[in-house]
Amino acid sequence: MIKHLLTLIWNRKKRSVLLIIELSLAFLILFSVFGFVLYNMDNYKTPLGFDTENIWMASLRMNSDPDSAERVETKALLLQSLRQIPEISEVSYSNPVSPFSGSTWQTSTIDNGFEMDVELAAADLNNDKTLGLNVVEGRWFNKEDKSAKYRPIVINKKMRMAYWPDSTAIGRIIKLNGESKIVGVIDNYKYHGEFSEEKNVVISLFAEHSDQNPTLIIRLKDGFDPTIEQDINRIIQQTTKGWKFSIENLESKRKFLNVDYWIPMVVLGSISGFLIFNVALGLFGVLVYNIKKRRGEIGLRRALGANPKSISNQFIFEILFLTSISILIALFFAIQFPIMGFFDVDTSLYIRAMFYSALVIYSLVLICTIYPSIQAARVHPATALHEE
Repeated sequence: MIKHLLTLIWNRKKRSVLLIIELSLAFLILFSVFGFVLYNMDNYKTPLGFDTENIWMASLRMNSDPDSAERVETKALLLQSLRQIPEISEVSYSNPVSPFSGSTWQTSTIDNGFEMDVELAAADLNNDKTLGLNVVEGRWFNKEDKSAKYRPIVINKKMRMAYWPDSTAIGRIIKLNGESKIVGVIDNYKYHGEFSEEKNVVISLFAEHSDQNPTLIIRLKDGFDPTIEQDINRIIQQTTKGWKFSIENLESKRKFLNVDYWIPMVVLGSISGFLIFNVALGLFGVLVYNIKKRRGEIGLRRALGANPKSISNQFIFEILFLTSISILIALFFAIQFPIMGFFDVDTSLYIRAMFYSALVIYSLVLICTIYPSIQAARVHPATALHEE
């Protein structure tokens, strides 16, 4: 059977080669699109690890006054003033590496006996309650940590699983910009956004005397009056006395950032759909043309006793065999991505992208083959041989 199919393909090698190239290119394009979409959707399914509803963030830019004591006093006074507003549930500070800020602070070290790549952030004692962080091991920072021997840090679960999968991380002393002690582990912390890949995150205690421009995080109670934003603006302006600041709603920022990922996926999906539609039209036309050119062959086979089902199956098997050759050729190029490690993604993502691409191609071919194969089965032997 295979030998017979190869012979038929070889006898029409010009048309067969063009069809193989077309299907192979369609597979590779689908493979790229599926890989991109699956990567983003895998990241999207991972929880953010913090709340966005009813949360506002104010990016504060302190003035150039070198008096750090005055800055500390101003920041403390601002917290106290905001906590007096009944609609505000929690208030806290973090450094500029905060949710959806676009800021990143990366570092790496081999001082612990292995390579460690992490992203650093800083938060105060109340940040877990303000953002709704889920502490799964140990605890969040407390007042005693301010005078602790080792710098206290909280890590995310991804980091714990990456470096200490079979043991607890609580109480470990690691060398990371000095000696630090892990006091807690939070579940997730995807502060770059829902479609971003979660990184190994280390959160240290935000120093009150820090010269970094702080980020003020405000959690409002359910059912708050929208005009509360005006009161928050007024209090910040009056308390900071000249500091520049900007306020954003965390939920609105999340939706805005997601648009930057949805648009490319929709565009690529639309382009791929248009490509598949054109491939389907071309394939359908080729199959209909082949049947017309092979009416004599069909009539002869019917005259020799072949039933309509065998005629229909022959055309289906021919195109499926040709499709399999096309996919095998395309797989040779697609499999180079996981082998060569072009992108730092899990191999299973490539496998899923290959599977879905092959599934779409085979489904497309079967749909386009059904009608022409039925038409071939309906050819009457006497009519076909008379025409021949």
